[in-house]
Amino acid sequence: MSQNEFLEILEKNLQGFSIDEKREILYDYEEHFTLGKENGKTDDEIIEELGNPLDIATQYKTNKITLINGNQNNNYQSSNSNGSNNAQGAGSSNNDNYQYSYTPNKPSNWLLFLLLLPFIILPSIGIIIAFYATILGLFATSVGVVIAGFGLSLAGILGTTIFGFQIISLPNISMIPMPAFLFAGIGTMALGALFFIGTLYLMKFLNSGTSKYFSWISSLTKR
Repeated sequence: MSQNEFLEILEKNLQGFSIDEKREILYDYEEHFTLGKENGKTDDEIIEELGNPLDIATQYKTNKITLINGNQNNNYQSSNSNGSNNAQGAGSSNNDNYQYSYTPNKPSNWLLFLLLLPFIILPSIGIIIAFYATILGLFATSVGVVIAGFGLSLAGILGTTIFGFQIISLPNISMIPMPAFLFAGIGTMALGALFFIGTLYLMKFLNSGTSKYFSWISSLTKR
């Protein structure tokens, strides 16, 4: 079963829930999948941890019924203490109390999003782009170091002049033994390779942080 199949089954079996309630529940499970995949888990492994989506939907419906019954009992006792026993009024009060836990979040989160947009979100996106540009520059530098090392190694094998072209120009270059170029070239290529691998790790770290950051921004508009 894939992530989309899991979420689709869960959504179809949440009968009796409002659109906002479904969105709230599905968002929580999307977060489970996002965090699990960042830790290297497959869809099957994540689903095995979460359980059967049918059982999850059943549990949500059971909890909702329990909450509604508890609110109705509280309203019934309250109405008796005030000398009123109107079942329809109690049901209406229960609906108001139950939806109160969901509806205030949406405007407050949107308000937070709009407040952060010009001062935090947009500037931070520019900083993230600058980080990516820097890492691309580091990639280019590491490739240049490897190419330079290859040139030194080639000079150590074939000499500093190939086909009449001098590939390395240094003062008193003829006094430098060819094996020195070879070993210097091998060391330079190794340094460039380590530089490249380190840059890959930086890219992975930046991708992970960027993904979490945009997930947080997305949560402000969904919840």
